Amino acid sequence: MIGRRALLAALAAALGGPAAAQGRRRARVGIVLSGAAPAYVEAFKKAFATLSDGVARADIRLAEAGGDPAALPTAIAELIEWRPDVIISAAGRTHLALRDATASIPVVVVAAVDPVAIGLTGSVARPSRNFTGSVGLIDGLMQKRLELLREVLPNAKRVAIHLDPGNPNFPATIRPVREFAPRLGLEIIVAGYSHRDAVVAALDQAKAEGADAVIVLPDGIALAQMDAIAARVALLRLPTLGFNENELRLGLTFVLGADRMQLWRDAAATADRILRGAKVADIPFQEPTKIFTGVNLKAARAMGVDVPLSVIVRADEVIE
Repeated sequence: MIGRRALLAALAAALGGPAAAQGRRRARVGIVLSGAAPAYVEAFKKAFATLSDGVARADIRLAEAGGDPAALPTAIAELIEWRPDVIISAAGRTHLALRDATASIPVVVVAAVDPVAIGLTGSVARPSRNFTGSVGLIDGLMQKRLELLREVLPNAKRVAIHLDPGNPNFPATIRPVREFAPRLGLEIIVAGYSHRDAVVAALDQAKAEGADAVIVLPDGIALAQMDAIAARVALLRLPTLGFNENELRLGLTFVLGADRMQLWRDAAATADRILRGAKVADIPFQEPTKIFTGVNLKAARAMGVDVPLSVIVRADEVIE
């Protein structure tokens, strides 16, 4: 005979009542990082915590590779053993590693440069695999970065791109830069690296090769060293254009890029939808809706750069 308590629990489960929620395990959200990204993770957690119906009380676990791409498969395997209900993927390398590791767990990517090209989906409008999230390839953004540097540094001749050539986003990133730079009378050089110990040294090499400015792009190997990057370009007196407001506050001279904090908040909302039962196929990839522009006048003046008023008035944030 079924006891009264068991009968009530079964009835609550059938009706989806509070007892059903108590009988289920807490939702699990995994976050895969190539390198440390505490500000982004915090933005995700804060956004996730505002969501209703108790889903925000899910357990969250980080899987970090510490800036070492070779460590990603092990970190991801350990996370999958935990059986997360949804995974947040932070960078190109983590997207690819998760693509190869699971075809069933829903994955929300943050700023995948070209999700179709790297095999995450056959369509951004209707995801065909277990991936959705945000698209990081914004038409014309790299060209706008070069135009900003040309406006601020009218006599510049060489601009260095600070990014690992092994990054899966590298081809799509470098192509428009090399095509557009000659129109502005600029030559592009690559401040490349392939491991953590070469991230800062790449800036020294760029300076030695005559770079007048550098564009630092998001990369899991370098992300954990943004403090060291900011310190080095200040020492080299090398005007630097970053990709998010965090880099501006660390001391980079300029920032122009998608609002990555908002992309992480958007990822929280998408994860919440999936935990509530939405299918990945019904959640199109989103394009960034806001471009952040920032100027660190203190850093610029220390390098002897006179920032035009036209640039200052367009900025979303100016650090005096």
